[in-house]
Amino acid sequence: MTDPAPSSSVPTLYYDETFLVYRRRAARWRATLGDEVAVRGAPPARPDGSATGIGSAVAESGLVLVRPRLGDRGAKLVVGAEAVLRAHAERPGRRRVDAAALFLYEAVPHLCDVVEAVEGLRRAVRRPASFVLRWTSSPDAERPRMLLTRWLFLRLLGLVYLIAFASLGSQLLGLVGERGILPVGEFHDLVRLHLGADAPWRVPSIFWLIGTSDAALGAVASSGVALSILLIGGVAPAPCLLGLYVLYLSLFAAGQDFTGFQWDILLLEAGFLAIFLAPLQLRPGLRRAGEPSRGVLWLFRLLLFKLMFLSGVVKLTSGDPTWRDGTAMTFHYETQPLPNPWSWSMHHLSPGVHAWEVTGTFVLELAVPFLFVAPRRIRIAGAFATIGLQLLISATGNYGFFNLLTAALAVLLLDDVVLPARLRAWVAAAPEHEHEPAPRRRWPTAVVVLVAALVLVLTPAAFHRAFARSGPPPFDGLRHHLAPFRVVNGYGLFAVMTTERPEIVIEGSADGERWLPYTFPYKPGDPARPPPVALLHMPRLDWQMWFAALSHWRRALWLQQLLERLLEGEPSVLALLEESPFPDEPPRFVRAVVYDYRFTAPGDPDTDELGAALWWRRELRGLYCPVQARDDERD
Repeated sequence: MTDPAPSSSVPTLYYDETFLVYRRRAARWRATLGDEVAVRGAPPARPDGSATGIGSAVAESGLVLVRPRLGDRGAKLVVGAEAVLRAHAERPGRRRVDAAALFLYEAVPHLCDVVEAVEGLRRAVRRPASFVLRWTSSPDAERPRMLLTRWLFLRLLGLVYLIAFASLGSQLLGLVGERGILPVGEFHDLVRLHLGADAPWRVPSIFWLIGTSDAALGAVASSGVALSILLIGGVAPAPCLLGLYVLYLSLFAAGQDFTGFQWDILLLEAGFLAIFLAPLQLRPGLRRAGEPSRGVLWLFRLLLFKLMFLSGVVKLTSGDPTWRDGTAMTFHYETQPLPNPWSWSMHHLSPGVHAWEVTGTFVLELAVPFLFVAPRRIRIAGAFATIGLQLLISATGNYGFFNLLTAALAVLLLDDVVLPARLRAWVAAAPEHEHEPAPRRRWPTAVVVLVAALVLVLTPAAFHRAFARSGPPPFDGLRHHLAPFRVVNGYGLFAVMTTERPEIVIEGSADGERWLPYTFPYKPGDPARPPPVALLHMPRLDWQMWFAALSHWRRALWLQQLLERLLEGEPSVLALLEESPFPDEPPRFVRAVVYDYRFTAPGDPDTDELGAALWWRRELRGLYCPVQARDDERD
């Protein structure tokens, strides 16, 4: 074998093409260096010594840069990590960052020794490393593209935003409208009274500018729906995502007790990062947008890791005995906030199966997240395991858009090769204008670096709170100032498993003797009614009723407001319920009582007074809070 003939006019970078890492880097080198530096693979020298010259140098060093005659500019042959640095830094069209990297390599004492030692270690293990990568990564030398993956994720995120705005928008007037349970106008007045000029910073919201009327609430929700549809259609994704983040952050602040859930802050954090993942074109298409930023993709992987891993950590650090003794899942399906019909079936599985479910939960939340940063095939396995978990959770409980959002984040662990062949074929058949070259419009590197630095600085605080639970977290001052914007958050689902199900039932009476129950659309009420399926809808009031039952009534001041609105017969609040027992005139008295609810057993003969089989057994505990009467009754 003879050596490849280097060009006499341009430098040539040779690499060991038997090393899979170098073969994959070569694709990036060619894209970066263009025609200014040739990039070629050169096989190493054979054991019989038949290959000499460049072939031998490549076998020894892995990387060799052959430059044209340079006069006094240095050696013609450069090997190792320095070869790559000079190939980028000495070309006519070099970037400042390339020149700066070479300057540091030469100027910082012993830095060159460290860099070359690392590269030498990489070469030393290239055979086992290539074997591992061959079985865990794509067989192609080039890194799999993620154009389709980003396309799919942004549309899934648009769908989540659409569901979130539509679901919350249908409840806004009853929850925080002018005659709602917690009017946002009164909330703004209190915030302004206590915080003064800092109010817009501590409670960031567009409502400071447009007012808090019912019309303003509806306009924000409708605008969110419209922008979500544009995002799904691929129109101006970056501006749409920025607008969606601002609008949902405004509703998050306005919602008060009804929007403090973990899926809300997850949507805000994911939505913020997605702004910098999206292409900047007005109609980017599929190919014209260019590859997504790898830095932002790693931030999404960190977010998914944080969500899943911390959910497992808090189960251990909370000290809850049911997670430690393996009995947590014997209670979960019955005591979760909003069960569905399949919850009843899952609850009656054997204790042994429930114990395995606990083990599987810890594996999926504590071990699988580390697969998110593993080589490709292992990472893909972690993605499908996470998506499968979300499907199982959504099938056995009502959690709104949370599971869809988590599964969408897992999609970013995939690449275009994994996606269905039909979808890839559809992309290949895209209109010709989408294949035409276009300027790559993506966020400047400086912006991405700044966002990454912000996330990386604030993320340790989330882990500190999960593990230490004492003392100030790192960068506590910065975290405190940026907390209202929800760009970096901590997570932890079902840290403590509830073992009983107290359920609040609100009743009204016209005479103080005969009490009739109000029916909620999704929370347990009538023992004979099957647990409903909410699909992707998030019934905020039903969820808050579950939380209120676990605490004292004085901590649920919103519940007192709810009872007041029922006494007034407020239509916007009654619209949050499935049925009012007083359709013509509001009751004179209302009260909240607490029952203990338990699933019935298979084959249980219990029926209600009409002979319908019961899904629940319940036992009255007593009053949850004092009886309330209309103003005319108080007088």
